[in-house]
Amino acid sequence: MKKKYWAALMLLCSLVFLVGWGKKKVELLNDKKLIDLNAAIERCIPGANAPERPENEASASDDSLEETLAQAVPAEAHSVEETERIVIIKVRDQTVTYDAETYTDLSKLEARIRQDNGEHVSFRLVDDFAEAHVYKEVLSILGDLEAEIGLNCTKE
Repeated sequence: MKKKYWAALMLLCSLVFLVGWGKKKVELLNDKKLIDLNAAIERCIPGANAPERPENEASASDDSLEETLAQAVPAEAHSVEETERIVIIKVRDQTVTYDAETYTDLSKLEARIRQDNGEHVSFRLVDDFAEAHVYKEVLSILGDLEAEIGLNCTKE
């Protein structure tokens, strides 16, 4: 009885091996493009997945980037941006970034937010794949400051 099962198993394995032996090339049904790259490029957000640069490298290229943006944006838009300053607070994993500075001690972050808060300043909290407990802690700090000193804050 065991010999019959063994022979059947060997026959099944050899059939599976032989069926997989003759590989075919992948053939498309038509010549239609699978992805329209022009449409994908139009919809992309520049710099969305860009790796973060070291601080010494960032300062040199940021000046040229600001000059390029200043030339591209009309003069009417500059007057609006000069009156309103938006500070971005980004939380990624357990790291909190505030104006390109990283904070691990959230009491220092709270002091910095109090210092920078003003009439024409608004804050934007960005969840960049943050750990939940860190994001909730930053969110509670911003909520407390919103109630206490009238902080203008939006969440993404």
